Amino acid sequence: MSENSSFSDLLSAWKERDNRDIQRGRAVGRRRANSGASGRQRLLNDIKKLISSKTTEWKSRKSSLKTLQRLTVEKKLTCYQLPIVREGLILQLTELRSNLVIEVCNTLSTFVQCIEEKCDEFFADGVISQVATLTGQSIKCMAAAGSKCLGSIAKSELPKTLTVIINRAETEKHSKVQSECVKFVATAISSWDTKSISTFSEKIKKCIRTGLAGKAAGVRINAKEVYMAFKKKCPKEAKNLYDSLQSSEKRRLGGSKKGGQRSGFRNRIRALRAMKMKKKAAVTEAEKEEKVPTKELTMTKTSINSKEVETSPSSLSAGGSSSGRTSFCSIASSVTAPVPKMEIDNGLSVSVES
Repeated sequence: MSENSSFSDLLSAWKERDNRDIQRGRAVGRRRANSGASGRQRLLNDIKKLISSKTTEWKSRKSSLKTLQRLTVEKKLTCYQLPIVREGLILQLTELRSNLVIEVCNTLSTFVQCIEEKCDEFFADGVISQVATLTGQSIKCMAAAGSKCLGSIAKSELPKTLTVIINRAETEKHSKVQSECVKFVATAISSWDTKSISTFSEKIKKCIRTGLAGKAAGVRINAKEVYMAFKKKCPKEAKNLYDSLQSSEKRRLGGSKKGGQRSGFRNRIRALRAMKMKKKAAVTEAEKEEKVPTKELTMTKTSINSKEVETSPSSLSAGGSSSGRTSFCSIASSVTAPVPKMEIDNGLSVSVES
């Protein structure tokens, strides 16, 4: 009995020690996790201070944006922590230094690609609108960065963000910004699944109508891309939309349903080109057929003392160049000045009558 009791006491002592180790390990893990989370929180606060002002040195702001990208790639940043830096990112998008603007666009693209949770509210709350405004910049590298960022955001299913972009496309007056917003809708329709797109069918129809009525050619072309993408995902809805359009809007979508012709603008351009080619061909043929007639000199008669002398190009050139020139000159001088009569007798005397 004593041996059994001693063994049971030893076993209970081992269990208690294991429990203490387990509890101690859990406590250490919680402390480490809390210390890591608090460290990231302090880092985010420091980044917020740096990017919340335009007076800070731009190199430090750029390095803070790269730190955000690194945290995102390492999965140390969640969608719940993004609102901390939202205002600072929006402010840096209005910066005139292209290096910072491009870095902000790269950071936003990294958020979309690497954060697993939905970050729809983050983009819908002012960020996507500012990125769309960036596409209308006169500086090409900044506008290209904004367009690329919009394309990367459009590929992820963000319903609230898509709603903001559709509303912006309907009310925007800047042609470039409106064209990029319509292009965003086309990319979203092509990338999302059919179930997600069907919930936005009415808004997409309205966006297509607004785009087809746009004054800029780029807006109309992107509206056609939206219609073609919408037709692949929701063919019945697209057919109903097509039937409700006017004839001019149908031509912009690719011609009438019966004729299958292309847009009227392209047809007019092709007709003008064909007319120009026909006129040019007719002119070249006329130039080939037309032969310039040689101007023949008419026979001229010159009277010298009631004597008639015939002159022609052949007679002038028959006796050689020098004789022809002298005879022609003598004839011309005889025409201008009167020639005295010369009478030659059989003898040596010569009488001249003036």
